[in-house]
Amino acid sequence: METPTKLALRVSPGARRGGVVGRQGAVWKVRVAAPPEHGRANDALVRLLAETLDVPRRDVEIVSGHGARDKIVALAGIGPDEIERRRRPNGASLLPGEQRRTSDEHAEQQPQYDVLFHSNLPH
Repeated sequence: METPTKLALRVSPGARRGGVVGRQGAVWKVRVAAPPEHGRANDALVRLLAETLDVPRRDVEIVSGHGARDKIVALAGIGPDEIERRRRPNGASLLPGEQRRTSDEHAEQQPQYDVLFHSNLPH
């Protein structure tokens, strides 16, 4: 059996719109519209990742941080290279909604998000 790829996530529940925002360091920044009540935000997170990466929901498992914003998610059957390919539609260099920072001054005010996965987490 293949070792699942693990992702570190920082989840913002109750957002106006759900989606993968980007990355800060080794952590994916993700927003979900569902509130953090009765597991709704966790369910929305699993659905979002499954849809974004085109994998069955059964292959997405929250392995730690069920009641916290910081989570570790295991993805079965998909490696880091394939995650990178699938997260950017049609080979785009940015996700929809992501913007490249052009001003060094502006970049200092807001962190720039680029790569979204981190597969060097302990198994």
